[in-house]
Amino acid sequence: MAQEIVNLPKNHKNVLIPFEYVNNFIIVKIRLEGLMTLNFVLDTGAEQTIITKRQVTDLLKINYNKKYTFYGADMSRELHAYLARFVNFNIGELYFTNQPIFVLEEDYLQLENFVGIDIHGILSFSHFYKLLVQLNYKTKTLKLYERKHLDQLVQSYQQLPIRVKDNRPYLHTDIVLQNKDTAQVQLLIDSGSSLGLVLHNYTHPKIKLPEHHVKGKIGVGMGGKVEGYLGRIHRLNIKPYQLYNLLTQFQVVPHTADTASLDGRHGFIGNLILDRFTMVFDFVGKHVYLKPLKKLDLSFPVDLSGLVLYATGRNLRQYVVETVISTSPAEEVGIQKDDLLLKINGLPTKLFSLNTISKKMTKARKKPLKLMLKRNGQKIKRLLYLREYI
Repeated sequence: MAQEIVNLPKNHKNVLIPFEYVNNFIIVKIRLEGLMTLNFVLDTGAEQTIITKRQVTDLLKINYNKKYTFYGADMSRELHAYLARFVNFNIGELYFTNQPIFVLEEDYLQLENFVGIDIHGILSFSHFYKLLVQLNYKTKTLKLYERKHLDQLVQSYQQLPIRVKDNRPYLHTDIVLQNKDTAQVQLLIDSGSSLGLVLHNYTHPKIKLPEHHVKGKIGVGMGGKVEGYLGRIHRLNIKPYQLYNLLTQFQVVPHTADTASLDGRHGFIGNLILDRFTMVFDFVGKHVYLKPLKKLDLSFPVDLSGLVLYATGRNLRQYVVETVISTSPAEEVGIQKDDLLLKINGLPTKLFSLNTISKKMTKARKKPLKLMLKRNGQKIKRLLYLREYI
């Protein structure tokens, strides 16, 4: 439904769009109706652009055309959105007019709680469908080229075929599980996810929970938390590149669920893996081109605490425990859901961003983190020894 840009502004070989990379989310600034500058998550996994904050469109008096009903990430909860057909916005020098955009009836995502900065919507790649899109995590830039520059642009890249459905790119590849079974899978390339690899149980006869796994929240999807398990697979092949002993989130899709919305996919690859490459998407030609960064072979940052926090309060600088992962260090010292994190090593947490705290929880150290929390009005102290738990 989105209107794609086919040609760049005159005298432009490319258009550069800077982004922020916060807590493994790609954040792009857009200017809506020439009046409001907003933060949107850049999402290859989104079929359409979505405004998550209805108060934004109400304030600008944007008219809605039709109400739609769809199902949330748990495949059971009914959600609602409105279609606004004639929305104008620009991203730097690129101007989009009379665009169809969905507006959520409620902010089902509340992404700011898990990004740590205000988020107003999700930007689909569908607007750039007929262009070449270079995604560079190292320079934190998106570059758009006309397709005539393809050969020159991708000379040093590895070419991989993709399937494109509803503006979304899918990679056909294989994974090797812990029991050394090999499974051929379709994986969505999902720049809207802060995770690495997610597999959907029961969508493939060989995708099952590994022997060693722990229960925990996978992430936040449309309509709420996505529950599942943490485990590892032996290898992910993104030919010719291979990633070993990969921490993987297993989403348990109920046998009774209608999986048509999965578009035949068995999982998805998120930014924790994608940010090891510079990527060029050619949706028309149905290829993605990869160039590995130096950090490709480095170990992946892994949470060593078992704490899943969300940001709330003034300036999103209050941090509440959303989940405590089973068998983790946080569970062992008695930290509980809804505890408020007040201090880390004597410093008030309001001095830190959510991104900074998340990074602290991935760094191994000999000494424990000294945490002060508040529970039911009472302050409590805990020594948190960071270690791998899966």
